[in-house]
Amino acid sequence: MSREHKVAGKTKAGKTIAYRVPEGKSTYEVFFTNGGQVPSELSGAWTDPRQIQNAVNAYLFKDKTKPVRKSVK
Repeated sequence: MSREHKVAGKTKAGKTIAYRVPEGKSTYEVFFTNGGQVPSELSGAWTDPRQIQNAVNAYLFKDKTKPVRKSVK
C-alpha cells in the first residue's frame, strides 16, 4: 500500500482519520492511522477527495454531538 496519505480529521477519542490511494488502485480509501475499522459511512472506495472530506466532516460533527453516557455509580 502507498505510504503517502492525507489527514482528514481527528475523532473525539483522538483517532486520526486519513485517506490514500492504495498501490494498484485508482480509488481512495479512508482509514484510521493507528488502525481499526472505519465506520460504515466512511468505508468503501472514493473517487473525489472533496467527497471524502465532506463525509469525514459529517462523521466528526456527529461524533462530537453524540450524547455521552454517564457512568453509573
